Amino acid sequence: MSGERGASVSVSQRAMDVLLVVADLQPRSVALEEIESRLQLGDDEVSVPAIVRELTDAISNDLKRPDYIEVFENRVRLTTSVELAGQGRFSGLIALWNEVRKRRVFRVATTYALVTFILLQIADAVLDTLPIPSKIFPIMLAALAIGFPIVILLAWFFEVTPQGIFLDRRRTDAATNRTVAASGVILLTGIAIGFAYAVFTISEFERPVAGQDLAIAVLPFDNMSGITEDQDISDGIVEELLNELTRIKELRVVGRKASFYYRDRNEDWGTIAANLGANLIIEGSIRRSSGTMRIAAQLIDQAGYHLWSNTFDAPVGKSLDILDIQKSIAQQVVEELPIELSAESRRVLASMPTTSEEAYQLYLQGRSYLRNADQEQRFESAELLFRDALKIDAQFVRALSGLCETQALIYQRTLSSQDYARAAATCSRLITQDELTEEGYYALGTLNRLSGNYEEAKELFQTALEVTPGYEPALYGLARAVEGLGQYEEAEQFYLQSMEAEPGYWQVYNGYGRYLERGGRFAEAIEQYQRVIKLSPDNVIGHSNLGAAYFDSGQWDEALNSWQTAVGIEPDAINYMNLGTAQYYLGNHAEAEASFRAGIDIWPNFYPLWGKLGAALERQGSAEESRDAYEKAVEYALAVLEINQKDARAMYYLASYLAHLGRFAEAVEWSQKAREIVPRDPAAHYFAAIVDSLAGNDDAAVDSLAEALQLGYPVRTVREDVYFQRYLDSATLTEWMQGEAL
Repeated sequence: MSGERGASVSVSQRAMDVLLVVADLQPRSVALEEIESRLQLGDDEVSVPAIVRELTDAISNDLKRPDYIEVFENRVRLTTSVELAGQGRFSGLIALWNEVRKRRVFRVATTYALVTFILLQIADAVLDTLPIPSKIFPIMLAALAIGFPIVILLAWFFEVTPQGIFLDRRRTDAATNRTVAASGVILLTGIAIGFAYAVFTISEFERPVAGQDLAIAVLPFDNMSGITEDQDISDGIVEELLNELTRIKELRVVGRKASFYYRDRNEDWGTIAANLGANLIIEGSIRRSSGTMRIAAQLIDQAGYHLWSNTFDAPVGKSLDILDIQKSIAQQVVEELPIELSAESRRVLASMPTTSEEAYQLYLQGRSYLRNADQEQRFESAELLFRDALKIDAQFVRALSGLCETQALIYQRTLSSQDYARAAATCSRLITQDELTEEGYYALGTLNRLSGNYEEAKELFQTALEVTPGYEPALYGLARAVEGLGQYEEAEQFYLQSMEAEPGYWQVYNGYGRYLERGGRFAEAIEQYQRVIKLSPDNVIGHSNLGAAYFDSGQWDEALNSWQTAVGIEPDAINYMNLGTAQYYLGNHAEAEASFRAGIDIWPNFYPLWGKLGAALERQGSAEESRDAYEKAVEYALAVLEINQKDARAMYYLASYLAHLGRFAEAVEWSQKAREIVPRDPAAHYFAAIVDSLAGNDDAAVDSLAEALQLGYPVRTVREDVYFQRYLDSATLTEWMQGEAL
C-alpha cells in the first residue's frame, strides 16, 4: 500500500483485510467488534486494535490530527476518501475475489467436496453388500451434485459469527455491490453448471448404448466364508452364469476360462477388461452366515462404474436355490442392457436344465473340478459328481454331457481301452438326447477327435458353434479336428480365432504352440509357451511344452532346465519322460533310465516311456532288457491304434520300435502310413529315417532326413543321433546341415 507522499510501505495481510473492511464501509465508522466479526479472527490471532495500530504506524498517521484513519471509542473510520488500487477495468473482479475470500466460500467448497468424496467411497463399498436397488448410487450422486451450488450460495449470503448465523446485509448501499453481486451470480452459475455437467458426464461415460458391441466377462465370485464347498458352489455359479449368457446371441461373452485367472488378484477394472477384451464385467461374492447363503452380484463397466447390483439370500442345504439365483442374476443383468432379445434368447433365460436343486449343485461342483482338472484325482471327483447328479435326475442332459467329456479326457490321459469303452458307452447315451447344448456337442466332438474320427468331430464342433457362437472350447476342438484332416491353413485360422475368443486364457496359446511345434515352427512355438507361463507362472504344461520346443530347436540345456522346473511343479509321467529325454541326448544315459522308470511307475502303459527306456538301456549295453522294453512299447502302441486308427504319432513311434526288434517290413508299413496322415510333421520323417537306417536302406534314410530337416527338424538332434553319423557328409544333407551350430 502507499504511505506518506505516495511511498510504498509493507503491511501484514490482516492489516490489509482491516483496511479493506473500513474502506468498503466508508464514510461511516466501524466498530472494532464488527471488524473482528467480519474477519472471524481466531483466539490465537493478533487483536483488531493491534492491527489498527500497525496501519496507523505504517502510514505515519497522527492519531490526534488524523489525515487518513480516525480511531475513537473503539470505532474506526477513514477521514478521507480512499480509492483501492486496481479499481477500473478489474475493480469488480478484485472486489469479488476479496469477497469470496472473506466470506470463506473456498473453504466451504473444499470441505463440501471432501465430505462428498468420503460419502461416495463409503457408499461404493457398503451399498453392494445391502439389498438396495442399484439406482440408489446415481440418485445419491445427483443429490450431492445439486447440493453443491446451494451450499456455495448459502456461504455467500450468510455469515457465521460467534453470535450465530445471520443474513449479510452489509453492502446494500455500496457502489460496488452491483458488480460484485452480478459477478458472484455469474461465477456461481458457472460452477454449478460445470459441476453438474461433470457429474453427468462421469455417470454416463462408458454406459452401454443400443447398437454397441457388448462384450461381457464374468469374474470368479469371492468366497467370503473360506469354506471349500462354498468355493465349488461359487465357481459353479460363475460357470453356469457364463453358459447362460453365452447362449444369448445378442451378447458376446469373453474370457470364459481366462476370467478365473483373476481370482484374488488386485488389478484395476480397466486392465482386467482390456486383457479379457470386455467392456462389461460381472463380479460378486458368496457368504455363509447363520444357516443362510448370501450371494451378491454386480455389473460394472470397464471404467469401474456400477450399473447394477443385487443380493440374493437362500437357506443352506439341499434346498439352496442356486438355480433360481443364477437365473435371476442373468435375467436382471440382461434387463440392464440396451438389447432386444430374440424369442430364442428369452426361451433360454426362462428354461431350467433340471428340476432338482441338489442335482444342479452336484453338476456345478463337477464342472468346477473339470475346469481345474490338472490332476487325476480331480477327474475322478468330477466323474463321481456327474454320476451322482444323474442318479437324482436321469434326464439332466448337462450332467450327462459333463460325464461324457470327463471320461473322454480320462481316456486321453490313460490311453486305456477300458477307459475308452466307458467313455463311448456314456457318450452314446448323449447322442440319443433330443436337444443338446454346446457342452453336449463339444463332449461328443472331443471323443470323436480322440478316436480319430476327425470328420465327424469337425461337424460336432461346428454344431456347437452354431448353438453358441464364439464358444472357445469348440473353436479349439475344431482346430484340432481340422488339423487331423490335414487342412493346416484352415486349422491355423481356428487356433487364431480361439485366441481372439479367449485372449487372456493360457490354454489357447498352449494349443497354438503345439500346432506350431508340430509344423516345425519352433521359435514361434517358444513365444507362445512363454506367453502361457506369463499368464500362469506355475502352470506345469507351459514349462513342459516350452522344454519340448527348446529341445526340438536344439537348445538342450534350456530344455533340461524347463523340464526340471516342470518335474519340480508336478512329478508326473510326462515330465519324467521329458527330463529323461534331455538327459539321454546330453549323454547321461543312466540318469535318463532312472527318469524313464520313474515315469513308468506312474503310467505303466504309456508306450513312449517304454520306447525311450529301451533306447537308454541299449546305449548302456543292456541288450536283453532293451528288447523287453521295446516289446512293451509295441504292445501299448498297438492298443492305442486299436481305438484311434489315425494316430500318426503312435504309428511312427511304433515303426521305430518294430525296427529295433528287427521287424523291418512291419516298421516300414507303419512309417509310410504315418507320413500319409501327417506329411508336414517333421517327426514323422525323422522316425522314418531311423527305420530306414536300422533296415539298411541308406538312400531312403538320407531322403527322409532331408525331408525332416526341410520341414524344420532340429539339425543338432540329427548330428548327435547315433543312427545318422554315417550320413552327415552326404551331399543331399549338406544344404540343410551347413552353418548350423551344434
